Amino acid sequence: DEFDPAHVYFIKAMALKVAGGAGPSALLIGGDGGDSPPLPLLSASADAMCRTTEPLVVVTAENVVANLFASPDARIREAVSLSSDAQRAICECMCQRIGHAVDHLADAGGPGSGGKGRRDAEWDAASIMEYWNDLARCNVRTWNVRMCEGMTGIIFRLVLPRLVPCNVAGWEMEQGDAGDAAAALTFLRVLFSTIEYRPLLRMAAVALLHPLSPIVEEEGDPEVRSVLQENYVYTTALHKVVEGVAKGKKEGRSDDEINVRPNPYRRRILQIALGCLFDDEEGKGDGAIVAALAAGVLQQIRLSGILEGNSGEFGQSLRWEEVECLLEGAG
Repeated sequence: DEFDPAHVYFIKAMALKVAGGAGPSALLIGGDGGDSPPLPLLSASADAMCRTTEPLVVVTAENVVANLFASPDARIREAVSLSSDAQRAICECMCQRIGHAVDHLADAGGPGSGGKGRRDAEWDAASIMEYWNDLARCNVRTWNVRMCEGMTGIIFRLVLPRLVPCNVAGWEMEQGDAGDAAAALTFLRVLFSTIEYRPLLRMAAVALLHPLSPIVEEEGDPEVRSVLQENYVYTTALHKVVEGVAKGKKEGRSDDEINVRPNPYRRRILQIALGCLFDDEEGKGDGAIVAALAAGVLQQIRLSGILEGNSGEFGQSLRWEEVECLLEGAG
């Protein structure tokens, strides 16, 4: 039940065999009764990812998780799908690491500072996204749904507020800090250039660019509530925005409707991309750099392919033509 550091090489080798379809799957499946998890090795690996600081153990645990997710064995795939506690722990751990990466990007200095600190911060964010993408490729539906909720929670709670900060009274600030904006935009660029799972990319694009933004109301600890709850408040709200189920848009209202507001993040990223914010009075070049980052995020959204298909309906819901016209006019 514990991830013993002395056995990490043996465990890694066994997980590699499982991923290749040659492992002893019957020995890995948990018992039918009691408190035994569906896949004890996955649960132990998830625990090691969250609680252990020894690099060798953490890396091995991550590899074991990835190999179990990728297993072609039907019994193991079913056990992975049913391992809600392990999935929840992995998602919480990954969200915490992403939050630290966003903070690292903001603490690395202004967008024009360059240097090793900023490069390291971007590498940290990219490595986490690449691992998340590897797990999404395994097509474990229960995990991918949980992943979407965890990531959209991170975007709403930690990333977008850096793009449109508020003062102590809760009012949106006109400009904000160039370093915070650069951190948010760098993270979004990494996300859209690394993640291949289209449902997540679409949810992130809706959060950033849809003309309406949902007002999400939830209870609990803001650091963990989106990850640990099973009601998927963020993805549900974003789906309803796309479907047009918003209060004020219909005469008859129902319990399925949500509160919305004009999307401040859409307005802000377009302002930045057009060079309307963050002047270069101090000679640091922050305005031009942040504008290039914003344009880069929009370019990655275009290249991701999520605007295609369904006769362009998704792009229409984002009013993408307006984005294109603004950028072409700025160019």
